Amino acid sequence: MIQDYIIDIVGKQNFEKDNDTVTVTTLGHYTEKSTGRYITYKEYDTEDPDNKHTSIVKIEGDNRVTITRTGTYNSKLILERDRRHQCHYATVAGDLMIGIFTNKMNINIDKNGGVLELGYTVDFNSDLVSENEIKISLKKAQTDNYMEKDGI
Repeated sequence: MIQDYIIDIVGKQNFEKDNDTVTVTTLGHYTEKSTGRYITYKEYDTEDPDNKHTSIVKIEGDNRVTITRTGTYNSKLILERDRRHQCHYATVAGDLMIGIFTNKMNINIDKNGGVLELGYTVDFNSDLVSENEIKISLKKAQTDNYMEKDGI
């Protein structure tokens, strides 16, 4: 049986004087495998329901998280404590390679739920673009197998 989880995601982006916060609540899954711990969920565009994507958050140990999004625009962010990675990020304007430097990583998550907190900077051509934070909270949902029908 697949256990469903309620996933709350709060993303914050700061650049100069512009601040933006995005909050998403969705159903998804949490699984533990030999290769890491995985949080999987789908997001839908409220204005265009055909525009959807799947996100997979892979937690490797205590110092590396990979966030992969597939759908209309694909991206893969590698967040490793105190390291900078070149990452692929697709946009309406085209594909970009951006620099990601992770300066904060708190992982307190398991099959019972918990919280994952990440802080990182984004740069393009070595110029700072933004400072970002993501907080993912996970708790068991009351209904099982809800997402299984949707292919997650």
